Order: sequence, then C-alpha cells, then structure tokens
Amino acid sequence: MPFDLVFAARTLRARHRDALGFRQALLDFLFAAGCSVREQAVALEHGDAVCVRTTGPAAPNGEPALVLVAVDLDAPAPVRSLGGEIPRWSESLATLGGPDIAIGWLAALRALVASTRQRPWEAIFVRGPALGTAGYLGALLEGLPPEAQIVQLAASLPPTGPGEAVNTAATCFDMARLELVRSRNIWRFPACDHAY
Repeated sequence: MPFDLVFAARTLRARHRDALGFRQALLDFLFAAGCSVREQAVALEHGDAVCVRTTGPAAPNGEPALVLVAVDLDAPAPVRSLGGEIPRWSESLATLGGPDIAIGWLAALRALVASTRQRPWEAIFVRGPALGTAGYLGALLEGLPPEAQIVQLAASLPPTGPGEAVNTAATCFDMARLELVRSRNIWRFPACDHAY
C-alpha cells in the first residue's frame, strides 16, 4: 500500500491545528499514493477555504463516477487576543470539523487506490470556515456530471439522550471494507453481479 494508514492518522491528527503543516502532510500522502492532485485556495468572507481533489484512472466501462466528499469546517473564531486559543467545536458538534474528517477521507482514498474495480472516482476534501464554505462547496459540486454518485463522508457520533454529553473518545468513523468476489457458478445467477 502506498502509505501506512495508522501513521497517516497520527500525522494528520498532530498537524490539524497548523493549516500549512496539515496541508503539506495531506499532499505528501497523496503523492505517496501516486494520485493526481488539484488544489484550490479561495478567500471567503470569513476566512480561507482549501480544496484538494484527486481522481482515479479513467474507466472504460461508462459507469457513473463515484465522488467522495469530505468537509472539514473550522469553528467560528471569537475575537482573538495575542496568544489566543484556536477555536474548537463543542463535543455535540464534533462531526462538523476536526482531524477525524481528514482521516476518514484518507482511509476511503486508500481503499479506492487499492481497489481493482474499474469505476471512475474522484475524492474531494474541503477545509474552510463554518460561515461561507457551504456556498463554495455548492459551486464545486455544480461542476460535476449530473449522473455522478456523490457520497459525503462524515464522522459518526454515538447516540446521546437529552442532556447527555458526547464522549469524544468513542467518536470514530464506521468503515467497512468489502472484498467482492464473482460467484464460481455465475451462469446460474445471470442477474447476480457480485457477492461478498
């Protein structure tokens, strides 16, 4: 595999607060995987947004492209004083931004790169301010072909009852990797494409 996912997760988590270091680490892993990279930085009203895109090899079978989108929103910043803390999302809003978003996106990208299935795909990672990034993301997605299948990756939170706090230690991505195998007796099941 082009990069070790455990090492990548530790690196992204450690560098998430440093925007330039985080960007460089993300690009290093993409280059290690041999992925093409398109990067765009945009100045929005409430801060800068960055978009990193990569696509898989062209597939000759004409299937609609699978587009994986991860959106990492930075919490709104209070008026900063010298030496002030970088704002964070409260625990109940932890799925809106943070290193887990990037780690999940990188894990999905790693699975796409390792897959032998011939389907076109694109992976889009957007990081920007909570205010204004929705409009920018909408503009990005408008440029996709209408038949593309768009999937947004998001961190999962354990369910909580009223008044219960969210346990961030239990916050994780629910990911599954399936090995798809053709049935040996495929002639018996003409409508069956794959089994797992």
